Amino acid sequence: MTFDRWNRPRLRHCTLVIDVSGRLTMIVGKERFEIEQVAGSREQFLSMKRYLDGRHTCEEISVVSG
Repeated sequence: MTFDRWNRPRLRHCTLVIDVSGRLTMIVGKERFEIEQVAGSREQFLSMKRYLDGRHTCEEISVVSG
């Protein structure tokens, strides 16, 4: 099975941290990204994250994430 790395996003490992103020931070390696909620819920985001495993196309992720 081959994967097109540009069309099938893959997030190998990350850590999600919620601080005391409720902000969500994603840590990937030595980099930190503060996640701002623009649409949807935190639960929807965490559910969608599982599709970033390199097996799903961007189009498929778009369909399942709404």
